[in-house]
Amino acid sequence: MSKNDAEARLILVEERLAFLEQQVEQLNEVILSQQQDLTNLRRKLATSEQTVERLSNSLGEDLPHEPPPHY
Repeated sequence: MSKNDAEARLILVEERLAFLEQQVEQLNEVILSQQQDLTNLRRKLATSEQTVERLSNSLGEDLPHEPPPHY
């Protein structure tokens, strides 16, 4: 293997490494964004569950358990 071949291979490896580092950084940004979205959705779901529970408790037994007259 000549010196030029070794240098060319080293340059190729460095280029590929730089590309892979860029890809990893982009994937990391996507994962962080998805984690924020997931956290927000979990928070909204918990709030919705609390609202449904509160409304259900406030209505209590006041709801009729028979079908409407048009049935």
